[in-house]
Amino acid sequence: MPRIVPVFVASALVAALLLAGVVVLATGDGPSAFTVGKHEVSQSEVDAELEVLAANRDFAAGLVGAEVAEAKGSVPASLSAGWLTFRIVTTFASDELARRGGEVTADDRAATGLATVIGFQELPADMRRRLSRGFASLRALQRSFEDEPSGAVQDEVLAACPTSRFVSHILVETQAQASELAAQLAGGADFAELAAAFSTDPGSGQQGGQLGCLDELGDAVAPFLTAAEAAAVGAVTDPVETEFGFHLILVTDTPSPNDLDAASIALVLRRVAQASVEVDPRYGEWQPATAQVVPSGATDATG
Repeated sequence: MPRIVPVFVASALVAALLLAGVVVLATGDGPSAFTVGKHEVSQSEVDAELEVLAANRDFAAGLVGAEVAEAKGSVPASLSAGWLTFRIVTTFASDELARRGGEVTADDRAATGLATVIGFQELPADMRRRLSRGFASLRALQRSFEDEPSGAVQDEVLAACPTSRFVSHILVETQAQASELAAQLAGGADFAELAAAFSTDPGSGQQGGQLGCLDELGDAVAPFLTAAEAAAVGAVTDPVETEFGFHLILVTDTPSPNDLDAASIALVLRRVAQASVEVDPRYGEWQPATAQVVPSGATDATG
């Protein structure tokens, strides 16, 4: 039951914003690479960062999901544009977080997922700090939106899920395994912990079994959908057999942390899109509609 859950992790966020091509790194200080509001970042700073990425192909390839060219002094235009997007979004997030009086916590830093990106530890210490600080600031701003008393983020998730049914599951190979786990759940075991430990669905298992809104699971097999639609809210179903194995299904009426993360990052990107942003064209073209930089001359996802 494949499903991409848009969780805030380093590689997923950057990779989702990248396109293709090659750009040659310029030399010299030059004027600003980009501005966000009144915050200006110099070309010399960005060029130095891109040179680090060009010299650390394993890490760069982990971000873009493709091999990075070995040509000296060059880096894929997709990576250049993606890096500018990251810098713009996280610069905005850091400034907005400070404006709102928010702070980065240890949990925000732990949530970045940077340690899972190949080659991160080989980067220079200052680059690692900048990456960690940028992603952690973004996560902290997401959290501040999620914690707002207005409940705007949760309302947005619920509005996008007409059934208000959020599905999690544990998938195992045999009915005996499913029955054993069901007994543990009946005895008070935590569903998410068992999913992380035993589910053979690697995508949802790592997220405590969370699959998201029932309305978005149209590609699931019929027996699973039928059981999820009929399940009592808050109660774990009996084992449900499909071609993938045996499922224990839990339906709640509360958005999962993953759903809230997806909505809050979307809210951040909308705020960035509304901000005053200027990008030097040699790094790419700023697309306000999608809040991203694309390689110069490329067509964005909406075009």
